[in-house]
Amino acid sequence: MIILFSLICTAQENNLNDYKASVEFVNSDTEGTVTVSAVGIGKKKFESTKDAARNAFFTLLFRGIPGSKYKSPLISNEAEFKNHPVILEILNNGYVSFLSNSSVKSEIKKNKKEDGVKGIETVNYFTINYDALRKYLEQKKVIRKFGI
Repeated sequence: MIILFSLICTAQENNLNDYKASVEFVNSDTEGTVTVSAVGIGKKKFESTKDAARNAFFTLLFRGIPGSKYKSPLISNEAEFKNHPVILEILNNGYVSFLSNSSVKSEIKKNKKEDGVKGIETVNYFTINYDALRKYLEQKKVIRKFGI
């Protein structure tokens, strides 16, 4: 099992080396969107859900979603862009504008002695508007338009 660390304080939110996520492809029913399942951990349910969303977006941006047509990352040079202001904005709450749906699939209370981490772990479904995210990154000159 992957142990996830909640990124609660602002200093930790800007350290993208802490992203260790379990993000899996669910479906891609609507053209230009992808639905993923993502795990998050936090002291409270809303923190856990935020952590899961950040994990989903980080994975889509820098790793790609295996098993989907979005298996290639949007940004191939993680070292250059992981602390870029546009990326930090997206991961710190800007991701909300690219979500077309989100729901909590399950919720488990974690115990430090038994699980190695204390808090609430949630598994969430997120439907991400991939096309809008890609267009936004192109407009902000983080990535180039396809074919250029």
